[in-house]
Amino acid sequence: MKKIAVSLALSAIAFAAQAQSMDAPGSAVSRFVDQPYNCAQMLGGGNDGDTLSTSYNVALDASLQEIKAPVDQAFALLNARCAQRVISERQSQGVARVSELSLAR
Repeated sequence: MKKIAVSLALSAIAFAAQAQSMDAPGSAVSRFVDQPYNCAQMLGGGNDGDTLSTSYNVALDASLQEIKAPVDQAFALLNARCAQRVISERQSQGVARVSELSLAR
């Protein structure tokens, strides 16, 4: 269990570093990441089962089209931006250590 926590912490750090090194996001990407629901779904924290909202699908499609990269790279970019958003929110709430962050369930 400890190895999983360390692995999640290292993944969060890697995502954060990748997100910080990327160019400024476009408007569709920013809108996608600014919605907590979207990032919860992207990071696996949503509870919608096999059903996703139309607004999520539309926002995801617009973001992927705006990124103009292969799908796996585009998803990695969105995932990294969502992880960075969650980390920033948690740090502003006083969570000091990355190991305390729970980015996936």
